[in-house]
Amino acid sequence: MTVAIVRAVASEKEVDPVDLSPPLDTVIDADALNDLFKAPKKSAGRVCFEYSGCRIQVLADGTVEVEPAEAAADFSR
Repeated sequence: MTVAIVRAVASEKEVDPVDLSPPLDTVIDADALNDLFKAPKKSAGRVCFEYSGCRIQVLADGTVEVEPAEAAADFSR
């Protein structure tokens, strides 16, 4: 899951994944995040956080949504 997040953020920012700062694991517990999204897939829930100037939303089905933090909708809905 964390690899998919880094790739999605890098794509959104049009940079190489290794150029993202700070490293993802300084923002969120990468092991815990990966454990949450291991099979079997959950039918409900999401994880939302900010990383490298983007708002990230990971849905229960593993979908990763990324948008610039300043343009992002409120996740509290």
